[in-house]
Amino acid sequence: MVKNKIKNLVITAMMASLCFLGSFISIKIPLPIGTTIIHFGNIFMLVSSILFGGIRGGLSAGIGMSLYDIFSGTFISYAPGTFIIKFLSGFICGKLCNKSIYSGNKKRVIIACIIGILINIIGSPINTIIIKMFANNFEIMPILISAILDLGISIINGIIAVISAIPIAFYGAKYIKYIEKL
Repeated sequence: MVKNKIKNLVITAMMASLCFLGSFISIKIPLPIGTTIIHFGNIFMLVSSILFGGIRGGLSAGIGMSLYDIFSGTFISYAPGTFIIKFLSGFICGKLCNKSIYSGNKKRVIIACIIGILINIIGSPINTIIIKMFANNFEIMPILISAILDLGISIINGIIAVISAIPIAFYGAKYIKYIEKL
């Protein structure tokens, strides 16, 4: 029992660190109303959720990417929303996937990834709207422009994440079966 809790904690921490580092591997895009990034954290969010399930995937994503927001210096105010959005994205993906990767159910894995990343694509602009409302004294145009640009970047991030995460997860699943037996 204790061995399983320690193993779950180690896996979650390891995947959270990959989500954190994946977020640092990014392309910063300066905008007239702030900065946004294309990053690889979502790839590890999906990989973690596919391989280890909803709870570990959601926690890994929420912890790793909200820590990135805090340590980046640019996105500190986004961290609470990031935690909620990334947790929900990873949790839903992992629950829908239900470890189907180990049975080779590619269709279910793809659908779970798409639904998980759609939560992120919808949630990210909402987080931006909330943050920008306070930063811009509720001026509607900067808020709408930020949300629309965030939506576009989130779609690009999501497409990259789904296309990249699925082959990585299928490759990693071979080795995870062995590790889970330990």
